Amino acid sequence: MVNYFSELQNEFPRVYPSYPYCGFYIPDGWKDLIHRLSKELNEYLISNTDVDFVVDQVKSKHSTLRFYYSCSDLNVQTIVEKYENESGNPKLTIRSVNETKLCLQSLQRYSVRLARLSLISFTCIV
Repeated sequence: MVNYFSELQNEFPRVYPSYPYCGFYIPDGWKDLIHRLSKELNEYLISNTDVDFVVDQVKSKHSTLRFYYSCSDLNVQTIVEKYENESGNPKLTIRSVNETKLCLQSLQRYSVRLARLSLISFTCIV
């Protein structure tokens, strides 16, 4: 999976400037889905350079895509939600910056930045 992530990182540097703090794991069958999601996000982020975006974790949970990120842009939320829904679960919760689920390490790193964005609340997964 590390080699696949390196490929994504090389092709979509705006989405993956570094390895997600809480990990990156997807089933092999989702490579096309992740590639399309990453391409759409990368194109959007390149054309909107003011958007602050960080991938915190990418994984499969209950056989659906979970793409955890920190970002306040509603267009990013729409893009991610579209691909999460495509992965098989129509009842996904929206994980925008106001409700981003972060791992503890990511929470510590981004607490100052998140405070700047005037977050009301967010949830941590352990």
